[in-house]
Amino acid sequence: MITPSLEDYLLAIKISQAMVKRGAPVPAVDAIVAAVAMNQFKELKLQSV
Repeated sequence: MITPSLEDYLLAIKISQAMVKRGAPVPAVDAIVAAVAMNQFKELKLQSV
């Protein structure tokens, strides 16, 4: 289990703001997952449902 750090949450806010500016807002949890992956240098694989 990975618990997001303060840095993860701050990056998630930046990601969320950038996506809103692009006209494609994302749910907060998606931004947090992406931020954790970016900060921990993990590969994030997505699958469309």
